[in-house]
Amino acid sequence: MSQLSFRSHHSALARLWHWADLAVVTGLLITVLLRRTVLSARGNATLIQSQLQDLGANVNVDQSKKVAALLRDNLWDWHVYLGIALAVLLGLRILAELTSPAEERLLAKLKAGVAAWRAGGDKEAKHFTVMKASYIVFYACLAFMAASGLTLEYGEGLGASEGLLDTVAEVHETMLYFFLAFITLHLIGVVRSELTGAPGLVSDMVNGGPKS
Repeated sequence: MSQLSFRSHHSALARLWHWADLAVVTGLLITVLLRRTVLSARGNATLIQSQLQDLGANVNVDQSKKVAALLRDNLWDWHVYLGIALAVLLGLRILAELTSPAEERLLAKLKAGVAAWRAGGDKEAKHFTVMKASYIVFYACLAFMAASGLTLEYGEGLGASEGLLDTVAEVHETMLYFFLAFITLHLIGVVRSELTGAPGLVSDMVNGGPKS
């Protein structure tokens, strides 16, 4: 099968990694969404105070905020667990990349796409090259998110300065928008391929795809 083919055979482990990574990233995004909306400490503090006061409890704003924060923090524990799972999955992906045949590695496929594009390749060669390059960017961002998340969770105990942790937190939170954009574009690209030029991508990731 051509190195520029969008369809390729995926081993059972590769397919398991793909769907596990999708589940973990989706879970991470859901925990962030819930933290900022339904379980927002600021938004729930007033509701908690009002409901408890209706039941006869004398609760002030600070106390209600602590209760709301406790609910939020319980959810955030899952964000940490999923972040650790992401780091493990990324490590396995890097190991698989380093131990796979040279011609099957992502960088080799990117080089093949660039060569075909420079040699006057058609739109498909350009598309293939951009897609493989986006995967490399995605994995690099995954690595940053995993590393920065672990730094935020354990950095203080390891002696990281408050200023460093604040900077890491700011960039870590900003990267959320990249993941939302990447997932949206990835889904659009898959649907477009299924409906036009390269049907079978989803089926390949479920059943393994054609063998060379």
